[in-house]
Amino acid sequence: MFIHGLRTLAERCREQLGMAVTEQELGDLKRLERDYQPTRYPDALVEGTPRGAYDRADYQRAAATFEAAGVRVEAVWQALVEASEARGDDSDPVGGPW
Repeated sequence: MFIHGLRTLAERCREQLGMAVTEQELGDLKRLERDYQPTRYPDALVEGTPRGAYDRADYQRAAATFEAAGVRVEAVWQALVEASEARGDDSDPVGGPW
């Protein structure tokens, strides 16, 4: 199963792993998802281009959200690696097929 949405991924982590994910974080991820689509697919906007649809404040908000999400991902990954090492398991920390 692949998850492409950041908000969906965060919700699954909260539900299935018991991670603390605030409503504020979910809202931030929702906005970041909304910002991603027209920048990845420039013809996704009804008219105009992403360059004309966003301003510096939009960029700063998205960059801050992205940075915060990256910090959380790094911390969770490190916790998974440490838990795997504590078990003496040298396989993939999340047990995935990759």
